[in-house]
Amino acid sequence: MSDSDILPNKLSLGIGDEMVIGKSISMQKLIQRAERAANSDLPVLITGPTGSGKEVIAKLIHKLGSPPNTPFLDVNCSAIPETLIESQLFGHEKGAFTGANSKQDGYFSLAADGVLFLDEIAELPLWQQTKLLRVLETNSFRRVGGAVNQIFRGRIVAATHVDLEKRVKEKRFREDLYYRLNVIQLDVPPLNQRREDIPLLITYFAEKRPRCISFTPAALKQLEWAEWRGNIRELKNTVEHMAVMSDSSCLDADEVRNYVKTSNDNSNVEKQLDTLAQKLLKLELPNKLEAIEYACIQLALEQAGGNKSSAARALGVHRKYIERRLNVFEKQLENAYKQRETAAVMMADSEYKSAITYLRKAIQSMECCISSADHDELKLDLLLKLSACLRIVYGWNNSEVVALYKDAHDINHKLDTPERLNSVRFGHWVNQLINLELDAAVATCASYWREGEKINNPNILAQAAISMANTQFWLGDYDQTCDYLQQFIDLYSHDQRIVIDLGHDPFAYYLMFKSLCSFQLGKVNTAIETFNALISYVREIDQAFSLATALQVGAWLHYKLGSLKSCYSYADELHEVALEYEFPFFEGMANIFRGHKIASEGDLKRGKALSETGYREKLNSGSGRIFNSMYGIIVADMAMINGEFQSGLEWIEESISISREHGELCYLAEELIVRGKLKMHLKQHEQAYDDYREGLAEAQARRSKAAELQAVHAIAQYHEQEKQFKEARRVLTPVVMRYIEQEDYLELADAKVLLGNIDKVPTMRM
Repeated sequence: MSDSDILPNKLSLGIGDEMVIGKSISMQKLIQRAERAANSDLPVLITGPTGSGKEVIAKLIHKLGSPPNTPFLDVNCSAIPETLIESQLFGHEKGAFTGANSKQDGYFSLAADGVLFLDEIAELPLWQQTKLLRVLETNSFRRVGGAVNQIFRGRIVAATHVDLEKRVKEKRFREDLYYRLNVIQLDVPPLNQRREDIPLLITYFAEKRPRCISFTPAALKQLEWAEWRGNIRELKNTVEHMAVMSDSSCLDADEVRNYVKTSNDNSNVEKQLDTLAQKLLKLELPNKLEAIEYACIQLALEQAGGNKSSAARALGVHRKYIERRLNVFEKQLENAYKQRETAAVMMADSEYKSAITYLRKAIQSMECCISSADHDELKLDLLLKLSACLRIVYGWNNSEVVALYKDAHDINHKLDTPERLNSVRFGHWVNQLINLELDAAVATCASYWREGEKINNPNILAQAAISMANTQFWLGDYDQTCDYLQQFIDLYSHDQRIVIDLGHDPFAYYLMFKSLCSFQLGKVNTAIETFNALISYVREIDQAFSLATALQVGAWLHYKLGSLKSCYSYADELHEVALEYEFPFFEGMANIFRGHKIASEGDLKRGKALSETGYREKLNSGSGRIFNSMYGIIVADMAMINGEFQSGLEWIEESISISREHGELCYLAEELIVRGKLKMHLKQHEQAYDDYREGLAEAQARRSKAAELQAVHAIAQYHEQEKQFKEARRVLTPVVMRYIEQEDYLELADAKVLLGNIDKVPTMRM
């Protein structure tokens, strides 16, 4: 079945005095997506070149989705002076600034229940982007000079002709705002990609003029192949110009040439072929000639509605030639399917590096296959599998992985398959998490969740829940982490295909975060029991990546328990697994703990170098920041063990700075306490006490019982040294008593010893 068989037969849709016109497949798909978008209340981002009709699509969404008689307000963000933007958008109170003589409503108020169309959104200043983000998150705003929140009841539709992702990378557009706006994206194609619509558009614009004009078939063909760099806007202006200035009411091809520059003149053929050849040679394809042949056959079949005879006539070849070439392409596609299955078996056996070879061959086999929905679905699956393998073998921040997810996003956008979209979103989320772009990661998880709810898919909801739990843990919200973990386990049903595609077992992640979160919340017994269940589970399923995940948890949990022998044992096994399966990420993690072992034996320089290489080069591929706080605590501890207190202070200061800058608050309290201990060794007693108090406040704000115990233990030690025994007992006793039913670990055992020593001090000395 061809694309044309499944698309609605809508050549035009009326919107007031304007029409959405198009019989091309790209426009029919756009109209179909716009109708779906109109049935939701989510933000829409419309992209496309200047003059392509983005505002007309926005009006279509308004017409189909907004209550009757509600306003459509269009705002050109580039046309408002920067000093007036805030007042224009949000309104102002009387006296808010010089010249504000009365209260005035802004566009967000005036939009009421309708649509606020923000055109040229890329030109909105950064300081206003923050305010727009808040409106999207809270559905409320304040007038300039006002103190009362106003409710925004309408819908935001934004548009731009620039590459917003590029603007985000250039730090010229907020990444979190981009993901908030880009919940639904509609791409309006340029006119040269929908040339079959040009005759319809010309007829429509010509009939609207007071002096109606028409065109001969040859003239229409000339217009169809004109350059139209200004897209529909240029086409409309040209038709209006001809209606006024032409001598004849029926224009022929010769007269049309007086008004437009066509691109199919015979005199220009050689130049066009030369240009095409130059572009072809620049393509990074294994067989460029076969690729251009494939593209020509594909386009001819598309324009002929799948009719091979018509496509052959358009190409100037015999029908049998097309059939022979189609057979070749079909065999290549079959080969790609076989290579995918081989790769999937290897991924199931954790042979990721070998799988990469087969996946690359499969993608290469598809370069010259006729495009179809099946073709695109296969390529999308291959891209996602290859991304997962590369991420595991070469690191989670690998640049090729980021590029592959971009390609996967483009294909999925064309297919419009929500299940696959969330696999793509997972890739974006991983990259955001690795770089500690936590606000953006939350937004991505939220879009995961909304899509899962929309199509009622428990697998998507479960994946969204475990991803959100992961993100909330790094943000230091342990209660939210537990809530999302519970949502995950309520929704989750094991699917081996998900394990293969993502490269990890979501259930192993559930046990990991349940163990770590339980420890932070003071549930030591639960933390240990859950970890034991995790390590038993991953050894039973025999999945290398999940085993590495569990071993990393084992090393960190036992470090926090003070069981360094067990910590080093898990780190050594993790190192062996990482080398055997070529997991650089986990090799880096193992080396952080192995470096601590070397430093604890007296070689700080070598231990720090091993840990730093593991963290910066292996774990984060040079640019990521994930596990910053954990790394900072461990290397500062190395320095403390070796009496290098000033170096340790510098290292933990860097870690705290990154944690605060990026909102990585999960272990900030512990970082502050470590900083206090280093200052105490440097005889900076008052500053150390301040750090302990700040660490305690941070721990209590996050409800981290583990960090609270660590803080009050340090505070009690300070009071003991100052002979303030009564105060030491007062702060330490209630916190230690909370652990009465929990298994002792090093921090707790030491705190109990301290409390016992204080209790032995005669009452008179207190």
